[in-house]
Amino acid sequence: MRITNKTIEKALGVKVIPFFHSLGIDCASRTGWCKIKSDAIACELEYGFVDIDTKDLYQKYDYMIKFFTSLINKELNIIIIEDTFLRFNVNVLKKLSRFGMIPYILGQQQGINRIFISPSEARKQLGLPSNKKKEIVHKDFIKKLKLEFDDEDVIDAWVLALNGVTKSKQGIL
Repeated sequence: MRITNKTIEKALGVKVIPFFHSLGIDCASRTGWCKIKSDAIACELEYGFVDIDTKDLYQKYDYMIKFFTSLINKELNIIIIEDTFLRFNVNVLKKLSRFGMIPYILGQQQGINRIFISPSEARKQLGLPSNKKKEIVHKDFIKKLKLEFDDEDVIDAWVLALNGVTKSKQGIL
């Protein structure tokens, strides 16, 4: 998918960094990812999710290592990974934190800048509501960018990747 820089800038009120490559990763049991390559005119987006149907965590870890090894390369300028938070279950927190460390370490091994960012901070950086329910934020994002899909795992990854390829409002990234 290709979206013009002007469309992104107008919709979100941020400036696209030309010739910049970003990877956003929303770690979950079904992990969403989005890779964005900008040029002087537009951003090329490649996206999807990693979903392996097994209860064996070690098998999931191994699969994610293999998958992200194929996705992460030196052309990336930054990897932005959604930070984890304790909601109800400490075991879920541990699992998601481990998932997030896989692309972090793979990026570090290739000398790629990487950061963790909370979902609310990532949304705030793009002028999206940071204190509303996820569904409301997703509808707002889809409407602003005139998108044709609503896969929540991929939308969160888009938001993360866009934080990497834009000059944020707060100057954090």
